[in-house]
Amino acid sequence: MSDLDLRDLAAFVAVARTLNFRRAAVESRVSVSSLSQRLRDMEERLGARLLHRTTRVAWR
Repeated sequence: MSDLDLRDLAAFVAVARTLNFRRAAVESRVSVSSLSQRLRDMEERLGARLLHRTTRVAWR
């Protein structure tokens, strides 16, 4: 978990707050794909899925 930085947490919070990857990306001024990749990388480092991805974001 030493690789975790504030940008990772900010990305997670943005998605959790908006419940939408696209809206979170727009608000964060990044592309949807880079936001999604950041979250996938963070989930891999933590060894746990944080979000259940479907056409809608749902808590896991």
